[in-house]
Amino acid sequence: MRDESKTCLNCGAGEDETPVVMWRYQGREFWMCAECLPIIIHKREQLMVKWPPTDAAQQTQN
Repeated sequence: MRDESKTCLNCGAGEDETPVVMWRYQGREFWMCAECLPIIIHKREQLMVKWPPTDAAQQTQN
């Protein structure tokens, strides 16, 4: 069974398929695979659409 927390935020690949690296942003951790790494560097806005909102952000939207 795959550990869902160790899957690429962008493509969903897990550590059993490809190397993944943990990153931290806004006090939270996420995983990125080597193939998707250019997205976090050059096209971060595409990745942020997939970034789950924090509890504080959800409360301000309600």
